[in-house]
Amino acid sequence: MKLAFSTLGCPSYSWTDIYPIAKDLGFDGIEIRGIQGRAYAPGTAPFLPNRRERTRVQLERMGLEIPCFSSNCELSDVSRREESITEIMNYVELASDMGTPYVRVLVSRSIHPAGEVDDDDIVDVLTQLGGYAGVYDVTLLVETIAEYADTARLARVLDRVGMDSVGALWDLHHPYRVFGEDPSVSVANLGHHLHYCQVKDSVQVGDHFEYRMMGDGDLPLHAMFDALRDAGYDGYMSFEWVTKWARDIAVGEAGIVFPQFLGYMLDYQSGVEAPAAQPVVHEPHRTAVAPAVEFELQHSLTNDGTYPWPKEHLIDETFPQLLDRICELYPRQYAFRFTEPDSWYNPDPDVMGEYYVRTYPQFRADVDEFARSLIAMGVKPGDKVAIWASNVPQWYLTFWAAVKIGAVLVTVNTGYKIHELEYLLRQSDTHTLVMIDAYKGTSYLDIIDELIPQINGAKAGEWTCKKLPFLKNIVTIDGPHQGCYSWGEALALGTPALQAEVERRSAALDKHDVCNMQYTSGTTGFPKGVMLGHRRLHGPLHGRAHDDPGAHVPLLRHGAGHDGVGDARHHHEPHPHLLSAQVAGVHHAREDHLLPRRADDVHRHDEYAPGFRGDGLLPHAYWHHGGQPLPHREDARGGGEDEHARHLHHLRPDRGKPGNHDVQDHRHP
Repeated sequence: MKLAFSTLGCPSYSWTDIYPIAKDLGFDGIEIRGIQGRAYAPGTAPFLPNRRERTRVQLERMGLEIPCFSSNCELSDVSRREESITEIMNYVELASDMGTPYVRVLVSRSIHPAGEVDDDDIVDVLTQLGGYAGVYDVTLLVETIAEYADTARLARVLDRVGMDSVGALWDLHHPYRVFGEDPSVSVANLGHHLHYCQVKDSVQVGDHFEYRMMGDGDLPLHAMFDALRDAGYDGYMSFEWVTKWARDIAVGEAGIVFPQFLGYMLDYQSGVEAPAAQPVVHEPHRTAVAPAVEFELQHSLTNDGTYPWPKEHLIDETFPQLLDRICELYPRQYAFRFTEPDSWYNPDPDVMGEYYVRTYPQFRADVDEFARSLIAMGVKPGDKVAIWASNVPQWYLTFWAAVKIGAVLVTVNTGYKIHELEYLLRQSDTHTLVMIDAYKGTSYLDIIDELIPQINGAKAGEWTCKKLPFLKNIVTIDGPHQGCYSWGEALALGTPALQAEVERRSAALDKHDVCNMQYTSGTTGFPKGVMLGHRRLHGPLHGRAHDDPGAHVPLLRHGAGHDGVGDARHHHEPHPHLLSAQVAGVHHAREDHLLPRRADDVHRHDEYAPGFRGDGLLPHAYWHHGGQPLPHREDARGGGEDEHARHLHHLRPDRGKPGNHDVQDHRHP
């Protein structure tokens, strides 16, 4: 069967949003039932008479077609009969111009019978319209809805019409729900009249039904598909979805339901359980890497900080090279200082206290430790490692460890629900998922249990999931969970003997290798994975640092949440640009107007990407409380200091004070 979707599922999308979805996801065709809020397709821009040839050629070049135009007029409405006939004729002409074989017609828009359909009258109208359609080599298809959800009755009507240009469209849902027809009976009744199919799933709730995504309802979908296969049907199966049917607005989005339908159908068509496939790893072409250019440390205008690189120099190194250089230049400088007394990372209290506090070399050692763990879990160069977490140390460790061994970090939105997560993991071919337990009232563990029931009672790393054939491991940061490695268990896998392999993979990296995949929001289409390389992520960064541990100027400090106080984990997930900034150095922040007022000032993409500032590079997580400066407080290592002198800050082009000539725009063009 060929696969299509109805534009009913993306009513607000423009034509230039619609056809890329079909092409990128791999659909064969698009069923047109209105565009961008306009139900009458002949009046929409791509199907105006002077635009049709251009649209048709465009689709042909993309390997797509329009198998069916769906009209909305009701043949049983005698009061609008002439308007309906004219509208259907216009659809026939449009279909002919576009090379489309079918036009859907309705006896009624109501799903349930209303007892108002006169079969004799319908035969007369279809005979008249069928003659017109035959001239244009187009077939009118009567949908199995309302009275004609009784497929035997519809078949009798079509037999009386007796024209090749009039046939049936089987909506798999309605005959089963309305009349309780067995799928094999429906197919047998429609017989040679059947040309096209529409599908959706639902559950029966009391005396009514509610629509669901494919496989989430209780329709006997496989029995329906089997009946079609046994009858030799090789036409289209079109997914019909209406956004308002969705209980969850996010789940109802086309970017979620269209890929899920496609995946469901491909799983069925495969005829077997999805194999535990191994991703094909294509080793990137390696070019000779020029020796790193050495630069003298650059001093700030106020002589209180230094730059590892000149301000307008693009950092032309891989992430591991970047971290190694900073470890060499600033071995005593802090890379992290989490200032909340949470012990979920379980640092050694005798060495680091109860917070996650690391200098650059200490942080690099942690990165190497988890890199060894990823290798032990089977992660290879090019594999995808997804991180689904808020602002916790493991987020950064996962990023740096993954990119050091040639893997690709996939960032997962902390607001994702089950179908969004399934789409991302499936579309990205994620191999290993690292995650926290919950965020903002959403239990990630519950989502994983529902999405991957195979982990129930299984040992970590020893299960397979047919929905996600590439996924092999889940690592839970907060604690143990069935079928998952805890963070501590994952670390225990990475023996010191694997360090040589870590270094070998790191040395083999090229600055142009993909190291990060970020998904778009899907606002104007389905979410797309954007692939970024080492140089693309950190190339535009410039910064300053102090080689003085007494200065206590860390690269990242995490303290306040959205309400300005408390748990660092209430931040959104970090952005990968921030990871590059970790190793680019910092500068004292003494000007109150430069300090972010809330967490969103740090993590909104447009606040700091792609250009960072040379004066005060990094965002931070100490905020003003009620517009007042933060008080003096004790340092995590026991020493007191001025809080303003400890702040990190990030500048936007519009935030500098007039006359502050040390603030320059160094965004990469």
